Amino acid sequence: MIPKETFDILKDQVFGFNTFFITSQEPYEAGVLFKGNLRGSELQKDRKIVAG
Repeated sequence: MIPKETFDILKDQVFGFNTFFITSQEPYEAGVLFKGNLRGSELQKDRKIVAG
């Protein structure tokens, strides 16, 4: 697991309530895997994912 401070930064600044709502996290190799829900319209999600 990652430190709570790092998790909060990722949750609030990288992801967001309106883009990707984190429901859980799991350790994965040398990092962490976030599970959650993509939010917003299909077109907006596609554009953000493709744009990277």
